[in-house]
Amino acid sequence: MTTEVLKHTSRWMSTFAVEWHDEIPLKIHTRGLDAGGTPKWDPGFAAWLQGGGRNSESRRRITAAMRLLRKRSIREFEVAYRMMVLGEPIEQTTIWLNDRAIRNDKPERYSVKDTQVIIVAAVDKLLNWYY
Repeated sequence: MTTEVLKHTSRWMSTFAVEWHDEIPLKIHTRGLDAGGTPKWDPGFAAWLQGGGRNSESRRRITAAMRLLRKRSIREFEVAYRMMVLGEPIEQTTIWLNDRAIRNDKPERYSVKDTQVIIVAAVDKLLNWYY
């Protein structure tokens, strides 16, 4: 696998991870009060309200692409989710894949290179479905 392919994959994984986490804020208020004495909006929630109070178009697209990946290529989805959404390093994801295979009495054993191939394929599919 070339360095350029890995850089391209990493760049898109970062972009997709940011878009995945770009959702409705969980915190509405800070603990303080505004000038009028009412609870002060949390800055993240205020920005979300100013943006129309909805998930962005890119957030909707990556969510739809991830759903399609889960439906069509479950292993690639699992690896992409662990690495992009949970932020798990590739080595830990490889360990998880092997532990899962052993636990389910499957013959597959994965190396870090195998996991790289899976994530490159996953990102390639996500890119096709994202646009």
